[in-house]
Amino acid sequence: MIGHSFVKPLISPPGCLMLVGFIGWLVKQRRPRLGRSLMLGAALAFYALTTPLVSIGLLAALQRHPPLDPDALPKDVGAIVVLGGDQRTAADEFGVKETLSMLSLERVRYAAFLSKRTGVPILATGGTLRPSQTALANQMKRVLESEFGADARWAEDASRDTWENAAFSKAILERDGVRKVAVVTHAWHMPRAVYAFEQNGFEVVPAPTAFRTLDQLDLVDFLPSSRALHDSALALHEWLGGVWYRVQY
Repeated sequence: MIGHSFVKPLISPPGCLMLVGFIGWLVKQRRPRLGRSLMLGAALAFYALTTPLVSIGLLAALQRHPPLDPDALPKDVGAIVVLGGDQRTAADEFGVKETLSMLSLERVRYAAFLSKRTGVPILATGGTLRPSQTALANQMKRVLESEFGADARWAEDASRDTWENAAFSKAILERDGVRKVAVVTHAWHMPRAVYAFEQNGFEVVPAPTAFRTLDQLDLVDFLPSSRALHDSALALHEWLGGVWYRVQY
């Protein structure tokens, strides 16, 4: 886990671009043209990834599954599986040490909506993000039950990534004979999630949420923003993760 925490910032923006720029600075004394090209390329790529035009475009290209009509959910779906995303600490206003942050909350909200609309119970999946912290699944279960009034019947609290979300959820749900599930996660994360759950033997009904789109081009879509850089990092992580899953599994 330490190695993963160290490598991930180096292969995601802005870390990867800073690394390329630094390499360009190192080599420009001996190979000026190559060095300047690397530095300029890193700067241009950084600008592009900080614009909503590029970041939302990268996310939108991953959104291959359409929104689910809750009334059309197959009757043999035995569980709604909602995948954990992130959390925040210092949640004193809630009387707890940690609570769900934006990604997890968006997923939990939609899972609760689906469950209350269809009557299908929820499995929350997600382990600890750092040692000594509460597992995401347990936080999600608490929020689903106490704040949304949803039936969070199961909690899988050991997984560290999407593949383990699927593998460890299977170990829980197969005891209750559940093989067909509705998977809830962000629309841009859904392709990798569907692949992981299908490879682990589930029949999957995609239930994506929080779609990102560019409704109409505006000048602001070409201007840098920290939100756009964050979105670009999420998108590139998904593109690389999708390739890695197909190579590894």
